[in-house]
Amino acid sequence: MIAAYGVYVMVAPLTSSTRTGVGMAEFAGVILLLMGLLPLAAGRALLQVKKWGRSPAVMVDTLCLAVAYFAFQNGGAFIALGVAVGLAGIAGVVLLLHPRTTAALWPSGQ
Repeated sequence: MIAAYGVYVMVAPLTSSTRTGVGMAEFAGVILLLMGLLPLAAGRALLQVKKWGRSPAVMVDTLCLAVAYFAFQNGGAFIALGVAVGLAGIAGVVLLLHPRTTAALWPSGQ
């Protein structure tokens, strides 16, 4: 979703009638595109049992905890969303750092 928004941020200034801030919009679009593609690349690396995929996956799950905190701050219906995102983040970190996951990514012979 964030990758698609990054593409939108890059394309929207190019198609509008005013050409103000095109460079900043393109830069922001590239950053958003990379932020959207990094978790996908990390997930694919983990499915292929590649070591490097765990670090970005832990980073994304840790960011889920920050999102959950700010959802709690807004109150109302966002509290339920914060609980769901927080639990997903905690579960992801626990599963990624579990000894079985470590053993699968770093076999004892290496």
